[in-house]
Amino acid sequence: MATISQFDLNNALHLWLEQLGQSPQIKAENLKELESHIRDSVVQMQSKGLSPEESFLIATHRAGSPAKLEPEFAKINRSPLNMIIHGLILIFSELSPRRKY
Repeated sequence: MATISQFDLNNALHLWLEQLGQSPQIKAENLKELESHIRDSVVQMQSKGLSPEESFLIATHRAGSPAKLEPEFAKINRSPLNMIIHGLILIFSELSPRRKY
């Protein structure tokens, strides 16, 4: 008889973030931002009927692989001015209406 294991979103997200955290280009605040984004995406997709596992896989795929995220965060994290600009972009993106999936 096969044992079916239940998907643990918190554990999967922890492992994904831990992998990203290995990069010196990605800072702790970047990981917090990514975690928030992934959790929001998972909630939205679950409200559309997807399972937690499906939602997580889609959300992390959309966010990008570590190989694609590293150079992007390297650009963002390289100067204080870039950090200010990035913060403003985040603020304004939170104020804008959300897209529906």
